[in-house]
Amino acid sequence: MLLFYWDSCYRDHEVPELMDGKYMGIGLSKSVKVLEGEKGQPCGAYVVTDVTKGAFHMDDQNLLEKISQMSMFIDPRSGQSHFSVQAATQPFNQKNILQLIKGLYVRTTYGKKKTFPIGNLAQPANQLKFQTTDGTQCTVEQYFKKHYNIQLKYPGMFTVSERHNPHTYYPVELLRVAPSQRVTLQQQTPDQVATMIKACATLPQNRLHQTKLLKDALAIKEGNPHLSAAGISVVNGFTSVPGRVLPSPSIVYGGNQLVKPVDNCKWNGDRSRFLEPARLHNWAVCATLTQNDSRRLNVKYYVDLTREYVARIEGRCRQRGVDVEPCAEIFNLQRQNFESLKEWYASQKAKNRRYLMFLTSDGIKQHDLIKLLEIEYQIVSQEIKGSKVDAVLSRNQNQTLDNVVAKINEKLGGVNYNIMLGTRPTDDVNKWISDKDRMFVGFEISNPPALSKVEIERGATYRMPSVLGWGANCAKNPQQYLGDYVYIEPRQSDMMGAKLSELIVQILKRFRSATDVAPRHIVLYFSGISEGQWSLVADTYMRAIHTGIKSLSASYKPSLTALTVSKDHNERIYKANITGSRATEQNIPPGTVVDTKIVSPVINEFYLNAHSAFQGTAKTPKYALVYDDSNIPMNVVEGMTHGLCYLHEIVTATVSVPVPLIVADRCAKRGHNVYIANSNQRDAVGSIKEANERLVNQGELQKVRYNA
Repeated sequence: MLLFYWDSCYRDHEVPELMDGKYMGIGLSKSVKVLEGEKGQPCGAYVVTDVTKGAFHMDDQNLLEKISQMSMFIDPRSGQSHFSVQAATQPFNQKNILQLIKGLYVRTTYGKKKTFPIGNLAQPANQLKFQTTDGTQCTVEQYFKKHYNIQLKYPGMFTVSERHNPHTYYPVELLRVAPSQRVTLQQQTPDQVATMIKACATLPQNRLHQTKLLKDALAIKEGNPHLSAAGISVVNGFTSVPGRVLPSPSIVYGGNQLVKPVDNCKWNGDRSRFLEPARLHNWAVCATLTQNDSRRLNVKYYVDLTREYVARIEGRCRQRGVDVEPCAEIFNLQRQNFESLKEWYASQKAKNRRYLMFLTSDGIKQHDLIKLLEIEYQIVSQEIKGSKVDAVLSRNQNQTLDNVVAKINEKLGGVNYNIMLGTRPTDDVNKWISDKDRMFVGFEISNPPALSKVEIERGATYRMPSVLGWGANCAKNPQQYLGDYVYIEPRQSDMMGAKLSELIVQILKRFRSATDVAPRHIVLYFSGISEGQWSLVADTYMRAIHTGIKSLSASYKPSLTALTVSKDHNERIYKANITGSRATEQNIPPGTVVDTKIVSPVINEFYLNAHSAFQGTAKTPKYALVYDDSNIPMNVVEGMTHGLCYLHEIVTATVSVPVPLIVADRCAKRGHNVYIANSNQRDAVGSIKEANERLVNQGELQKVRYNA
């Protein structure tokens, strides 16, 4: 991947200025792949290119100047720096500064030029003393005056040490940033991440134009003498591929009401009753709203605010068909800490509550603590932020209210809607995802943060495990998806293999318990799998799954189909004729599938764009059929996969990947966050084994989609 600054084809909002002495670099990712090519022709080599952007540190910038430009010293109104040595040496600011420069390569501006990565911050130059070769003690300031005749301008500024030689110290003002350094994940701030995401959302028409300009600038085109000398010729234009748009299913609500999606991706179900309404009985509300919330909504007492919102929830639930009993208790939590939350949760367990709602001011962070207690007491919970309450009560945003109600129904075991792929329930195509003996399973991994180079060199180990999340239709309704997670060894080359045998047994037992049948066909989706890991799935993972199935019964032999799903690729699919001004108009339409020419010549691949990209250029998921002993046709695989993208159950729109993977992803993230919440408690778990015993659902929550 080559990155550089290019200003002839980019608008200001596409290359925004970055703070902290950083800039945005523009470039081109490129690779050469052997693909299927034209039908009836031998497979051929293709150059795959895409525009890429990344944050870089300013080249050759004085390190002190870089620190002075950090956002912590910038007045948001004037944009001017209020940097001072006194402010920079405050402990809190030093901690933030170190996060942004640790590992940064710098070079000295005196003597023999030396380049090294920063390891840590140390005392100011006028305080830090060390012993010289002649046995005398001197400060860093004195040393530079004596040996280099340099009088430091900022002797009260902290010094920095080398990463590999931690007892060697340098004044910040005598260092410059080494060139061409990409900003690492640890060196990014949340604001910069948000800025980068926004800047990368380029409309298809612009992105295609930029890609062409950049690939031409790199001479990836006809007439390149270096390629010609090697016997290589490159076609100038982009490759045209045939595609088709799969038909959208009908959405089936209560009373057999059918709703047809608009634009193949979204629909309005606000006048429909849920297909299988749940019972909202014996429930309570815990409010941690503040007087600020009541002032914003012009309500005298925030207790009244809570009652009004609860009344809206109850009314809307009844309209959607939910059997609602009035809220049994509204409790105002005065002390926002874990002990108070736990005390209230325990009191609700004693009252056999089935559902707990938390109304929380936006400034209070307690979601992960609530979910930690949810596992301990096995009472399903839902947190709603004050801004969402505001959206409903002051701005009448009914869609926000409907999303909350849809989650309530799912969390209590209800089903909001099903889909029908054909025009009639009896159509063969509808059986693809409605057969009661076909099980769909998705697997997703959540990893702990990667160790830095310094931590690896010091022999550091991961402080928390990886989390393997799964989602499957192991419920009575074949289109209802539940899920859970399990803790595994962190960041192993074979992430899932060791757990898949016992996990597939657990999932099959839940399926059998809910449906009274054993699936004859199991379809598996693995997320985040690269082409280099196809054999890992086809061999290791499938062998583990076969072993687990065989342990249930030697005579039980269901058919297996396994697909890998990836968004981590640089193939972009554009309309042949891009028109319109909005992303939804310029992007390929939802339901677009491409399964020829730009796919692997040795394995069945397809691209399926089920969702609508509302900003930027769509990143179309790529699927590979890596294992199948069912002889299922590819058009059926594509149709099933497309249908599964309609079953999110909360949002009334398609999602980018099949819902088993969505549920698996949410479960993996839930396990990750619960582990962190537990690690801050006195009784924190001490091993992966203990985590799987205490931090994974063992009771009633296994029967519902608790993380809807």
